[in-house]
Amino acid sequence: TFDAVLNTVSVDYLTNPLEVFQEAARVLKPGGVFIVIFSNRMFPQKAVKLWRDSSEEERILLVQDFFKAAGGFEPPGVFVSRGKPRPPDDKYSPLGIPSDPIYAVYAEKEGGDPNRKRRTITMNTKRKKMSPEELKEFEKNIKDTLCCPYCGEKMLKWAVPDNPFAQTWDNEYMYICFNDACPYFVRGWEHMSREVQKPVSYRLMYNPERDYCLPIPVPTPFALREGIME
Repeated sequence: TFDAVLNTVSVDYLTNPLEVFQEAARVLKPGGVFIVIFSNRMFPQKAVKLWRDSSEEERILLVQDFFKAAGGFEPPGVFVSRGKPRPPDDKYSPLGIPSDPIYAVYAEKEGGDPNRKRRTITMNTKRKKMSPEELKEFEKNIKDTLCCPYCGEKMLKWAVPDNPFAQTWDNEYMYICFNDACPYFVRGWEHMSREVQKPVSYRLMYNPERDYCLPIPVPTPFALREGIME
């Protein structure tokens, strides 16, 4: 028996996925975990048609269905890492292209210790997470500093779009943190995937007229940038 089974960037090529998932369940000890990791890249000539024709969101659901159909597993969990900046030595880093997304769908084999806390995969960020009191104190100074309380980077002036059909804000501009390494933005991909099962995130926006912060959804790291005024 094994404590863990890992499948990395190959689930898209499985022609008999149920048999593979059933075999993973067979060799795992009770409470052992099977982790399936994939991205949005593949060899199209090798990937099965169902995978090629599915969106990134649908592929997550597909792998979840493999776990359920195979049997023997607890309800699967999902981890998503999207929109993270590339390392400085990456040849595409100067272009502002984010790193490839990483998806992990994982589940424990049935029969584990019922008193043990269920496994979860979370994202690590370099910046220390502030306490609610520290965050509240930092937010008090945004009006003067215009710095993001989550990463400390300067927030950029952003023109509010002119939308006569659905005008949301009265003021002409906001301030938004466009730092792709901001923990608030990076954690947003995982949070939104878990809570609403959508591949989106959000950035921190500051309303200077009313002096408060709010999230603004973004489907990609490039969204909203056309409105930057500085």
